[in-house]
Amino acid sequence: MKRIVLSNEGARYSVHVGAILIGLVFIGAFGYISRIYFYHTIMLYVYGLFAVLLCTYFFKLHDRLSLPWPVVPIAAYMIWTSAVHDLSRSKDYLILFLTCTLILTIRLSMRSMEKLFKCISVAGTIFSLSIIWQRITPGIYYKFYRLIATSMSLERAKAYVASERAFTGFVGESAWACLCVATAISCTFVSLFFYKSSKRNLSLKIFMLGIMYVSIILTNRRAFILSVPAVLGAIWIYFMLRDKENKKKLIALAIIMLGLVMMYFVFLPIIMKILTQGGKGIQLSKREIYWDLAFKIFRKDPLFGQGPRSFDFYYIAMTQRDLQFAGAHNCYIQMLAEFGIVGTVMYVFFIVFMGVKSLRIAVTCLRENKTEIGFFAFTALVMQAFYVMMALSESAFFLPQALIMYFMFINVIQNCSVMSDKAERRKSHSLDELIFYPRVRSFLGRFRITR
Repeated sequence: MKRIVLSNEGARYSVHVGAILIGLVFIGAFGYISRIYFYHTIMLYVYGLFAVLLCTYFFKLHDRLSLPWPVVPIAAYMIWTSAVHDLSRSKDYLILFLTCTLILTIRLSMRSMEKLFKCISVAGTIFSLSIIWQRITPGIYYKFYRLIATSMSLERAKAYVASERAFTGFVGESAWACLCVATAISCTFVSLFFYKSSKRNLSLKIFMLGIMYVSIILTNRRAFILSVPAVLGAIWIYFMLRDKENKKKLIALAIIMLGLVMMYFVFLPIIMKILTQGGKGIQLSKREIYWDLAFKIFRKDPLFGQGPRSFDFYYIAMTQRDLQFAGAHNCYIQMLAEFGIVGTVMYVFFIVFMGVKSLRIAVTCLRENKTEIGFFAFTALVMQAFYVMMALSESAFFLPQALIMYFMFINVIQNCSVMSDKAERRKSHSLDELIFYPRVRSFLGRFRITR
């Protein structure tokens, strides 16, 4: 494919999203295992980030992108529902969502996006290798882990393995580890279709894809175990069907038919067993308790909900546990409980709207051979698909670091759209110079006045 090189002239970047991600990964990786932990540390980071982004936005310290219109009514609704309900309880998620909204206004250069995705890939690769290390040589791993983690974190990591057979690696929490590894898988997999690699590099990438997926299996996170091959398989089939050779199209169609048959006879019973039955190694981790509580909260006010973080408040009151964050382990059910039907419809519409927009931009870039922009757009599209499926059994749209990362991928799509339009304008201008201007000069040359 032809490489499209875009300059960064005229752009002023006072906020570097790569730095935001590095801070996010640092807190996500070490917040769960250090003495500072967890929710309070992440929220302190969010409050500081909100203050910085708010100042840079209003003082125009960086070039701004226009917000996608569906996010504006959601932000207004979050402010309203937080004010109507308990603001002291809702303020954390309100500030988190407003911070994510401001992230969408950040203008990125091509180099910034390259650094962003490199950081994601490196972090995901390190986390996946640490998970496999924990599985292969637990004795040596725990000796090293004891140097960077507290005794409580060490016991919790061992408890994960003993009770759920879930390995967490350096992250210390399996859901966040899976998300980071899945992001690295997306970057590596999509790069196979956009950049030519030598046989050695291609073999290395395929090997690393296998290693990273094995690490996801070791985390025992069902949402990722099922969604990663499904999403990557759909992307692979799409690229195969785009090929002009009929042979590859027939092979892709045969794989689709075979996959449907296998899904029905093999995978469907396994999936249903995972989702519905209990037992050792296959359990819902008491998710039915979370969901039952969420529906009880929803019935209190079905239209507008009980406000952000109301589920955590009711769950802590019910269990009498000292928790900062609980989550219903199904984002859509939790949205109904906290935001009501009105807020859930707006939120889901925003997710679908950005997914469709991402698909359109990614396909357009692919059709017009815009390699770099297409790579970023397709990777962001794959991650959005992961989020939609992950939300069925995890707290993807409520966990602070996960929500920020989701809006980062939306921001990448926004920047890809701007860069694509900018490239089209430059292409049109260059055609005018090559075709129109020489003809005008030659026409005017006929009327040149000579002495």
